[in-house]
Amino acid sequence: MEIIGTPEQFFSHYFVANYCPLCFLEASGRNRTPDRLPAGDRAPLFAACDCALRRTIECLNPRFVVGVGRFDADRVAASAAKLPVTTGAAPHPSPANPAANRGWERAFTDALAALGIAPV
Repeated sequence: MEIIGTPEQFFSHYFVANYCPLCFLEASGRNRTPDRLPAGDRAPLFAACDCALRRTIECLNPRFVVGVGRFDADRVAASAAKLPVTTGAAPHPSPANPAANRGWERAFTDALAALGIAPV
C-alpha cells in the first residue's frame, strides 16, 4: 500500500502477527483456513491460538489490535476480551473476498480510520 511507505517505516510503528501460524492444505493443494477445519480439530487449535494471541497482546501492550478479515477480527475479539485494548476489523485482501478486487486499499484505510488509526 502506498500510504504506508517502506517496510522500515511501517514496522517502526506496527507489528503483524498471524493468528494461526500453521498451514493446512487439502489433497488438491488448496489452502484450508482454520475456520474450515472439522469442529473437533478447531476447538483445541483455537484455544491454543487464542492463548498465544492474548499473551502477545499482554506483552506488547498495544493500543489497537486489528483482525484482517472477519475470521481474524472474531478471534481478536475473543482473545482480547477483558484486555485494555481497542479491537476492530479490516477487510482481507484475499481473492475470495469480493471487495478485495474493488478498492481494497481504500476500504482498508477507511476501516482503520473508523477505529481512530491513521497511517504514519
